[in-house]
Amino acid sequence: MDFRRYRVNQFIRAKEVRVVDENGKQLGIMPLQQALQKAQQLGLDLVEIAPQANPPVCKIIDFSKFKYQQEKKEKEIRRAQRQHEIKEIYLKTTIADHDLETKLNHVKEFLQHSHPTKITITTKGRFSEHFDESSQKVIEKIKAGLTDYGTITNVRKDENRLTLIVEPKKKT
Repeated sequence: MDFRRYRVNQFIRAKEVRVVDENGKQLGIMPLQQALQKAQQLGLDLVEIAPQANPPVCKIIDFSKFKYQQEKKEKEIRRAQRQHEIKEIYLKTTIADHDLETKLNHVKEFLQHSHPTKITITTKGRFSEHFDESSQKVIEKIKAGLTDYGTITNVRKDENRLTLIVEPKKKT
């Protein structure tokens, strides 16, 4: 958060301000100098909260504590946003059953933590001649392994690559 957008104490430009104390109680409209004196008496800062209001709204608070709380809120918001990142798993069409089972266990773990997962199935060389058939078998195994954990929502096929998006099942 950019705290430079807040005007504090002597940087407030208005002649009159609506003042709110640290408990949220309205103190009314008063001249800026009187509001600054009141904040100084309490040992706090006068911070312009709503500069677009007429007259601007200023709150008597500890500005460093206010900055700390705002940064803490933003950190929580970023943490919540990061929680829904897409995880990726890569497979080949020639994958062995046990290896596929291991990969599906990873996908199940991602889905249990509410992460959508992108599964990419690729092939190279002469195996690409039978890509449709072999990839279909792998997809069927994936569907069978993930029925309780998620649903395949998006299937996109390129030349020798198949991409599946698996969304976690909604918790009720």
